Formats: sequence, C-alpha cells, structure tokens
Amino acid sequence: MLKSYEDYDLEYPNSSSLSIRILHYTAAQHITGKCGLAFHLIGQASLIAQSLSLNSEQPIIRDDPIESQLLRLTFWHLYLSDKASACLKTRPMVFHQPSYKGSLNIQPSGEPFIPLLDSSKSSYRNSFEERLLVGFHMVASLWSSAASLVVGMGTYEATEDDRQPFVNRLTSLYYDFIAIMDGLPPWLKISSLIATPEEDGVEAFQKTSFWVQRCTLAMTFHCLRLDILQECIEKGFLEIIGLDDQPLRVAMKKAEWIQDFIETMEDVPFIYHQIKGEPSVERIRFVGTILLEMIQNINNEAIKARVDSYFRRLLDTLTKLNSKASEELKG
Repeated sequence: MLKSYEDYDLEYPNSSSLSIRILHYTAAQHITGKCGLAFHLIGQASLIAQSLSLNSEQPIIRDDPIESQLLRLTFWHLYLSDKASACLKTRPMVFHQPSYKGSLNIQPSGEPFIPLLDSSKSSYRNSFEERLLVGFHMVASLWSSAASLVVGMGTYEATEDDRQPFVNRLTSLYYDFIAIMDGLPPWLKISSLIATPEEDGVEAFQKTSFWVQRCTLAMTFHCLRLDILQECIEKGFLEIIGLDDQPLRVAMKKAEWIQDFIETMEDVPFIYHQIKGEPSVERIRFVGTILLEMIQNINNEAIKARVDSYFRRLLDTLTKLNSKASEELKG
C-alpha cells in the first residue's frame, strides 16, 4: 500500500509518514525477522524526521495541535531507537549531534500538553497519559545517556597527558546514567504496583501499564550497564566504573551484573517478553554473547560454572521466545 503513494509521501511528509514506517519496521522485525528490511524502514523514517527538522521545537508547531504532538512523540520514538542501535551496534547512528540542523531542543511532551488518549474515559483518569510519558522519556534517557558514554569512549585519540580530564568527563557521564533510575516516580515503584483487593478495573489496567514500563526500564538499565562495562574493557576505561584491569575483579563484576539482568528477565512475566518481541530478544541475545565470551575465556572454574548456569537459563528463555530474527541469523 505504501508503494502506491510513496513518492508523494516523501515529498510531503507528515506524522503518518513516520508512523507507517515505524509500524512496517516493527512488523518486519516481529513477524518476518527481516532485519535488513527493518533497518531500511527505520532508516527512512529517521531521514524523514531529519528533513522535517524535528529535533527543534519550532518546526514541530502545526495548526493542528494533534499533528504537532504526533510529530513530537514519533521523533522521540525514533531518537530512542537510534540511541539503542548505537549502544548495541546494530546499525549506524542517525541522530548524531553534528548532523542536526541546530541543537536538540525539542520539549519532551510539549506545553501545553496535548493528550492523544481520550481523557473522558475512566481508564485514562489520574493523568494516566502524562505518567506514561514520564516513563517513556526515562527509557529514552537511559539509551541516550548510555550512547553518549559508549560513543564518547570511541572518540579518545588524545595524548596520555589529556587522558585524566577525558576520564573525568566519562565518569561524570556514567554517574548521569546510573542516576536516572534514582528518579523513578512513585507510580513506577514496586510498592505502588502491587495488586490490592480494593482496586477497580481502572486501577488494575493502569498498574499493568506501569508494570510493563518498569520492566522495560529494569531490563534496559541492566543491559546497558553490561554494555558500558564491555566498552570500558575494550577501550581501556575501567576506572570510570570503579574497576581496574585485574581480570578476576572484572570477571566477578561482569558475572554480578549478568546475574542482575537474568534475575530481572526471569522476574518479569514471560508474556512481557512475548509482547515486547525483538527488542527484548535483542537485549537477551546481547547478554548471551557476553556469556559465551566469558565461557570461552575465563580460567577461574568457580566463575565459569556460575556463568555456564546463567547461559543455560538465558538460552532457555531465548528458545521459548522463538525469535524470527534469531532464526534469520542462524540461516
């Protein structure tokens, strides 16, 4: 269907132009596992967003406030996806600061806030949509913060005399990253998500939605912490996370953080991973590659046995998910 009017759509894009390609991208990943096709679709959406200069507030403003809000939130979705790809190295980063027409100065949700959900429905009461967006932007902040750190480590080409100021900047970025989870709002904390006999259907619906967001935040945080550790090992910047180059200490810390990831993965309902689809599989697969590397290279038998048990648990979950993209990679 898109092919029938694609030329016109590219000449006169709007929020639907972006949304259609994002939906096609998701379908290509989830249903067919065609990563190359998915890469092309999300790349095209990102380029359209760049052509519309959606990284700035002024170009987003439209006569129709709904269209403005759709453009805003779609941009943030693409931005999040782009930073995730930069961290996991699945595709080149598009929304890199030098490529912007100006700086990134778009508001998270816009002022005044324009709801996209029907606020007259009881399911969306108590500022439900605004709260959802807080969680959404926390996820985006995790990816963006981690990407700044991971990409930043790769830019070091200075002399030894310049290393300490560079390390100090990276350390500051790392603390910014881990501090994001300190700002978890009350409605995303476990104590607020426990079901009670007194709650009605609306409260149950909203708690389920917030629980999904909490799962996403936890899975993302633990995955990115491991990603940062891997980059620190490869680029020689272990001091920014409080480690040195002593192999046993590094292996113990890596095993500890892998345990955090796997426990989080197993704590969340399995249906969460099924609904999230390839993004969840991608994180699990990423941690799996770290485990395989450790199994092959670790000499300490105690750590090796621990890591081997983690790998079996992770592989069990990955097998149950029956990922189409994983099948494509095998092929």
